[in-house]
Amino acid sequence: MIIPDRRREPRFTWRFPVRFCGEGPNLRFEGTTVNMSQMGAFIRTEDWSVFQVNDKAIVTCYLLPDYTGQDEFICLQGEATIRRLDPVNKCVAVEFVKSFKQFERASEHSRQD
Repeated sequence: MIIPDRRREPRFTWRFPVRFCGEGPNLRFEGTTVNMSQMGAFIRTEDWSVFQVNDKAIVTCYLLPDYTGQDEFICLQGEATIRRLDPVNKCVAVEFVKSFKQFERASEHSRQD
């Protein structure tokens, strides 16, 4: 039996560095996308266990120059909600509040904060 994929948007296996900023001053974590779509991403992070389902976070994606044709990273930032934790793969699944194409441009310096 084939189980239909309930996702509204196709997922792509793009690998981008990301930073999560959760609620609270000490909630900053880094990871790498495993796959993503316009409405969400599956992100590998060693810090997966600090999250809980329904936590809110600001996700900053650092798009690599190879993907964008630019000389530097392009940083895009948007709000997300943690939807699932995967302890086996050390990943979190996030759903974006707005589509990825609506993420706002962020400063490259935010990568080093």
